[in-house]
Amino acid sequence: MRVLVSVDMEGVAGVTSPTDVMPGTDEYRRFRELMTAEANAAGAGAFDGGATAVTVTDSHDRMRNVLYETLDPRAHLVSGPVRPLEMVEGARQADCAIFLGYHAPGGTPRSVLAHTLSVTIRRLQLDGVAVGETELGARVCAQFGVPVGLVTGDDGLAQSLRHTMPSTPTLVVKDSLAYGTARMRPRGEVLAAIADATRAAVASPPPRPAPPPGPVTVTVDFLHPALIETVGLIPTVTAIDPATVTYTAPDMVSAAQVLGICTLVAEDAMRAAHLW
Repeated sequence: MRVLVSVDMEGVAGVTSPTDVMPGTDEYRRFRELMTAEANAAGAGAFDGGATAVTVTDSHDRMRNVLYETLDPRAHLVSGPVRPLEMVEGARQADCAIFLGYHAPGGTPRSVLAHTLSVTIRRLQLDGVAVGETELGARVCAQFGVPVGLVTGDDGLAQSLRHTMPSTPTLVVKDSLAYGTARMRPRGEVLAAIADATRAAVASPPPRPAPPPGPVTVTVDFLHPALIETVGLIPTVTAIDPATVTYTAPDMVSAAQVLGICTLVAEDAMRAAHLW
């Protein structure tokens, strides 16, 4: 059993502020340690559940946050921003995926640091259905027949997934009170719960999903018209109004790859226009 552990940061227990997850701040240095601790808890649970290999894929920001020197020495680490499968790099070689420290989609009320991929994006839709990073990653994993056995984050994420991924187990590690406020559960309990839930997911993984049918239509609502002017220059991407672009990809992997390019271009355009 080969297990992929994709770990984001906003949904890690203790995180509440953008500065907690922003490289270069004092808070960030603390929380990358906590991020690594949650990855280690999942790794330990995965091996206890029968995993023969664990790959931890760093999935936050530029994807260079997990501390290699304190990561479980049995685990492989994927670090760095250039990767074909973005937040689920390693899915091709996995039998089960665990999503740690994930967050709710942008626009989710009273959910810690809720957003979708980037501060430039207001809403993301796949074939007309609004989704967040969790659903996007799950669909890319499904392209390779890899089920998601567990998702951890705040209660806002868990509630949102009841509508889009109702059969996927979730573990709430903090209870949101507002965008930047949460009631934290005891740290020791959180790490033990992550290990236990991961062990259970690996010991009895969900059925292998069927690959999502193609083609896939992606629609992205951005926050500012200046971003559309730039993103709309990408071949295959069409601006359909001052806030929205759309494109069609043959499968989920291609859809996610183009989306990654759109996000990078939008962020660069936002900086260039002094909007960020």
